[in-house]
Amino acid sequence: MKKRIPFFSVLGEKETYLNIVYILAAFPLSIIYFTLVVTGLSLSLGLLVIVAGFFIFIGTLLMLRGFRWMDVQLTRVFLTHTIEMKRDEKPSGGFSGFMSQLFGSALTWKSFVHYLVIKFPLDTVVWTISISFIAMTLDLLLAPALSQYWWFDDDDINRWLLDFFGDVYIFPFLGIIWGMLSLHVIRGLAWVCREINQAMLGE
Repeated sequence: MKKRIPFFSVLGEKETYLNIVYILAAFPLSIIYFTLVVTGLSLSLGLLVIVAGFFIFIGTLLMLRGFRWMDVQLTRVFLTHTIEMKRDEKPSGGFSGFMSQLFGSALTWKSFVHYLVIKFPLDTVVWTISISFIAMTLDLLLAPALSQYWWFDDDDINRWLLDFFGDVYIFPFLGIIWGMLSLHVIRGLAWVCREINQAMLGE
């Protein structure tokens, strides 16, 4: 049985690449979510005086249920974690029962806070950190080919590394190590996203 080196084993794990896809997709999705929620909230407040705003707000809350369902599926597939979703009971009492179920559910307000306050800034930070690590990895791995371009030497990090090591062909070896570190960082960020999704989207 072959021994696995923990630091490098992340390269061969399927979850690593699923996590990368999740992080890359979560940021543009969070922009869409945030934009729609803010738009719905703004319209509902602006039109509240003519009653229509109340129904727009109800539509916004129902839209959040769709967002939640989507993120629960993404968490299951790409973060390999299942968030339990209870099937909503059919409300009794007609429209008043529906309103009571919608506004009385803690999950409704947790989802509202999540998509209005938490998800967009969280995904922005996670995406920015991940892209920075990935970009640095590619920069190091491709350094021998990129060094012929004038803008390569304009980068402070590249110039410092070149002065320190004295040879651009050392960069790909540094890129391998940095790439492994990047994968561990991305896995850690994906874990943070998974735990927050569980806390905010779970029952």
